[in-house]
Amino acid sequence: MRSFLFGICLILIPLLSYAQPGIYTEDDMMLHSKFMEAQTAKYLDKPDQVISILTDLLQLDRTCDACHYEMAMAYQKMENWEKAESSIAKALKVQPKNQGYLEAASAIYKSSKNGLEQINVLKNLISINPSDHKLKEQLVYVQLQEGQDDDALQTIEQLDRSYGPYEKTTTWKLKIYRERNDQNAQIEAVKKLVNAFPDNTRFLNNLASMYKEMGKDRLAQQTYQQVLDIDPENSTANMATISKDLGSKDDSKFLKAIMPLIENESIDLDEKIKQMIPYVQKMGNDPASEENVQLMKVGEKLIAMHPTEAKVYALRADLYYNTGKFIEAEDDYKKTIELNKGISDVWSQRMRNLVQLEDYDNLKSISSKAVDLFPLQFDPYFYNALSLIKAGDAGSAKAQIAEAAFIAVGDDYKKAQIDYLSALMDFYDEKYNDVQDKLKAYTSKQLPEFLIYELLGDASAKSGNTDGAVKMWRLSQQMGNGASTLLKKISEKKFVN
Repeated sequence: MRSFLFGICLILIPLLSYAQPGIYTEDDMMLHSKFMEAQTAKYLDKPDQVISILTDLLQLDRTCDACHYEMAMAYQKMENWEKAESSIAKALKVQPKNQGYLEAASAIYKSSKNGLEQINVLKNLISINPSDHKLKEQLVYVQLQEGQDDDALQTIEQLDRSYGPYEKTTTWKLKIYRERNDQNAQIEAVKKLVNAFPDNTRFLNNLASMYKEMGKDRLAQQTYQQVLDIDPENSTANMATISKDLGSKDDSKFLKAIMPLIENESIDLDEKIKQMIPYVQKMGNDPASEENVQLMKVGEKLIAMHPTEAKVYALRADLYYNTGKFIEAEDDYKKTIELNKGISDVWSQRMRNLVQLEDYDNLKSISSKAVDLFPLQFDPYFYNALSLIKAGDAGSAKAQIAEAAFIAVGDDYKKAQIDYLSALMDFYDEKYNDVQDKLKAYTSKQLPEFLIYELLGDASAKSGNTDGAVKMWRLSQQMGNGASTLLKKISEKKFVN
């Protein structure tokens, strides 16, 4: 305790020595008191009181730059950007090189989206701190926002001279050069980055990809080879190198030739699947076609190589679905979810597949689980409502339709699916004209929801219009509906349940 009191005395002695009569005027003491009062209000988070106190203080001393600064901070807190800008400008007028004021001004102009003023402030800050690369990066960002591309390039050049090309500056240059459609400048920008980091395979792959996009295939392959010289297992470069000779326009030949690429364990699985997606998207529904046979071989090979990866089962499930093998597809979608239950698209596709199988009991169970997992997604509510209607539980179905409709706001396709559910309830109530009224708009603007057109066919058949019914059923089939009941309706040219 004695040592503590002794320390206080040491602090107080010099302070007391300055507290002599005549050094501070009464006005000085009042100004100081007011300013401290404003500081107290500031720390109590009362910006309106800060402004009120400092306004009074400025009546006594309009040159008080610290007062203008604190008022700017208070107005910033209140998001009154016009007054915040005015106050910080007054502070800077008194002290134009004050770094704290300039930094505050930059923050205010950024929040108020006054890019031109922020640029001027950042330039002043850079003149005070010429080696601060973060300030120069901020300046580039604002210059690009304001469309000052030439000025931005000059600032980027300053950064490159000081630090050498790096990824952020190269990204900015590429943005500008792409907008100008200047391919040579794009290549030169990436080459400078590669030269600065010669062992960075990602940068080399980006350069090779750019060459390829611009039709410079020879340079692309040379660059991919540079990657493989550094990293022989690099999946991107291996994929590009192996696939360069697989240019056949015949899909089946391409898929047959690509098997060595699929079997190459150094190539990333995602890269392999990426190569397959275009062929899965355009595949026909004949499982015996040469293209589909080769696709299935690829799917089987991927599962053999990666038996614990959910995505390979999802790929084969899609192959089965697209060729009408819905039972096999169900097995693979189920396996995918067992391995990874967090992919909403797989749940949606599985529920779609259960519609094809007309397994509405299972659809009810699966869609209920999907609702719990993905409460903000449309498909779980849609399919759950569909299964409930099929089970004769219209009351519960209406509740799910209401949830689905809330999510579907602004989406014409989802609105059409909601209309389908409403019309399906009308159909079971034998209101066939109401079905036609709700869905007839979709006969002229066809949407890829085959259930709509099957239901239109059903309503036409019930109304005695057999030709119209068959026409709608066939349209539903063309859109991908392979359910056995639909096929029976078409072959027998009558409604069957």
